[in-house]
Amino acid sequence: MRAALLTRLPLPGAARTAVSAVLLEVFAGTFGVEAPRVFGMGPDRALYAFREFSAACMDEALSSPVYAARKREELEGRARALGEAVRRVLRPGDGELAGLVSYFYAAIGIDVVAHVPGALTFRRCYFAGGYTPALCAFMSAFDSGFVGGLAGGGSLRFEARITEGAPCCVATFPDREEAE
Repeated sequence: MRAALLTRLPLPGAARTAVSAVLLEVFAGTFGVEAPRVFGMGPDRALYAFREFSAACMDEALSSPVYAARKREELEGRARALGEAVRRVLRPGDGELAGLVSYFYAAIGIDVVAHVPGALTFRRCYFAGGYTPALCAFMSAFDSGFVGGLAGGGSLRFEARITEGAPCCVATFPDREEAE
């Protein structure tokens, strides 16, 4: 019930800045660096700071395939823990997951139509303007972990990406029986 109430409220600018700050900390922890401070910034500047910081972290990791694989796995794990923490606080019912996914992605400039389980269609993505296809594929580890954590298990599988020329990103999130 908490999730349903939350998703009916507009997310204030300060809360959007806080979301960027949390994401910065996830990346900083994954890559063992200090996160830029964004409190006091407007939400658009904070999101830009996150996009640039995350791109730099992932770009550096991609220089070594072994290191990149290890960091992708760690990023997915940290994102899953974040999704699980949100799940513990909001306790969404199965019927509320799609709305919650859409709500949180909207906070970071991503318009997603979500069906959890089912298909997620990312119609517009702020990050597509600043990420290469390789960075977008790397970032998919975060998406998979976060949505899996919110849902209490499972992983996303991307089938199309805007950064690779598709009109939208498309991912599937299997139900529990399909995932096993």
